[in-house]
Amino acid sequence: MKIALAQSISKKGNVDQNILTHERMIRQASQAGADIILFPELSLTGYELALAKELCFDIGDARLHRLHELANEHHIITIIGAPYIEEGELYIASFVLYPDGTTDVYKKQYLHDGEENYVSSGDEGLLIDYEGERIYNAICADISKEAHPEKAFKHKATVYLASVLITPGGYEADEVLLKRYAMNYNLTVMMSNHGGPSGGYESAGKSAVWSSKGNRIGMLESEGEGVLLASKEGDSWKCEVIKTNKP
Repeated sequence: MKIALAQSISKKGNVDQNILTHERMIRQASQAGADIILFPELSLTGYELALAKELCFDIGDARLHRLHELANEHHIITIIGAPYIEEGELYIASFVLYPDGTTDVYKKQYLHDGEENYVSSGDEGLLIDYEGERIYNAICADISKEAHPEKAFKHKATVYLASVLITPGGYEADEVLLKRYAMNYNLTVMMSNHGGPSGGYESAGKSAVWSSKGNRIGMLESEGEGVLLASKEGDSWKCEVIKTNKP
């Protein structure tokens, strides 16, 4: 089992360009043997809440077709971030694109202050069962509420997979939380952050993996694009950087 964390850089509101970035990083991850690849929060649009309604995706959006094709071609579960519209409600979401052409959508359950002016909160978790792992999805502010990893534990999750936009000033505090969740709930925690600024915020980068003992076992650099590959060997995970590109 191999999970790739893509530390991508999103162009503001430029979905076509961002899809090309996703294509390139999916290919890089596939060449390294990844089974799953995770992108940051709102990776297809950037963290641009004022543009979310204009750029939002629905479940069968034609703009996702190429990424579905790549998921099938490379047999890789692809998790991307985008604004999502359902029954007239707008959400911050992760689209899970499976190689068989099906799609799941996870809607962010906990919102940062001010996000409620643009989007609604979701009310259901999303669990992916794959090769003996139970993978629970999170988006950014979800990690600020311990009720969220508690739900992962109740669902017998083994991996906690978080798409985020974390700033340099917030990184240390969020790392403390993620390490604690790993230890308290026996989770391998994996986090994919933006590699450059988005939505007027600087990003800390440093996409990383923490073991269930709370030890950080892999991390990317603080800025620039990169792919961190986490591989399960026996009962433990190891990490390697498979691609980096400074801006």
